[in-house]
Amino acid sequence: KAIANVDRSLAIQVWDELKAKAKRKLREEVKTQLTARESENFKILVTFGFLLDMRVKYVGDPQYAQQYEGVLEVYGMDEYGQINCRKPNGYLTTWMKPEELQKL
Repeated sequence: KAIANVDRSLAIQVWDELKAKAKRKLREEVKTQLTARESENFKILVTFGFLLDMRVKYVGDPQYAQQYEGVLEVYGMDEYGQINCRKPNGYLTTWMKPEELQKL
């Protein structure tokens, strides 16, 4: 429901509930109900408020604005909390800080 409605507050609430549970089994049961893509979407939604393939634009350092102009699509998240996007021509961007991106 959190992913379908892009509801970050609900995703965070669910995340906190799962973290608070002492029973690893419950967390694993929930994980098994999600596809790999849903799991990745959930992590990105909780962390940044984005989803995979969500359209964003670059609003970071003006020095790089021309390089990343146009509509970008969220492609993934790394272990350092950075976002990779797909450019209009299909090429991937470098890893960017989430605050450099704005939802469209």
